Amino acid sequence: MINYDYTEILQSEFIKNNKDIGEGLAFQILLSMLRQDQNFHYENVNFVCVEGKLMLAPPIDFEFSTPFLYPDKED
Repeated sequence: MINYDYTEILQSEFIKNNKDIGEGLAFQILLSMLRQDQNFHYENVNFVCVEGKLMLAPPIDFEFSTPFLYPDKED
């Protein structure tokens, strides 16, 4: 159960110079936190290049993992 710190990435020159990618990445991080994603996959950030333009890809591996980590636990 690792909480990733995206501060350095979000404050990088790349993100500062690519506002759309930064906003998309922040949104993906927020959704990961809201769904309590604990399956170690929310570090999967992917990019695509379409017609020479680099863009953030939609998440490819996400789910509501918390309820399924300990299915036998009753509390």
